[in-house]
Amino acid sequence: MENYYSLIAGSAAAAPGIPPKNASFCKNNTLDPTLIKGKIVVCTTELLTDIRAEKAIFVKQGIGVGMILIDPVAKDVIFQFVIHGSVIYPEAAEELQAYMATEK
Repeated sequence: MENYYSLIAGSAAAAPGIPPKNASFCKNNTLDPTLIKGKIVVCTTELLTDIRAEKAIFVKQGIGVGMILIDPVAKDVIFQFVIHGSVIYPEAAEELQAYMATEK
């Protein structure tokens, strides 16, 4: 039997008191574990100096099962995450966000 997991934008999974934009960066204590549990979280890089692997750690701590990282500068770079993860560029993110807006 195959497993299917829901997608959730980090901005839609903000912890109480955290602005959605801040949660989209998937940094420590910005995501609500009850919202990301068992889901693939779509995160965004904020700064060039972001530690991308940490984002996956914070998703994993919230019992998220995977991460899609939107990163405009990580071209031809491979990252090793502690959970299943993928890096996409902003152009692909537009398609993903359109899909998320229409599908469950």
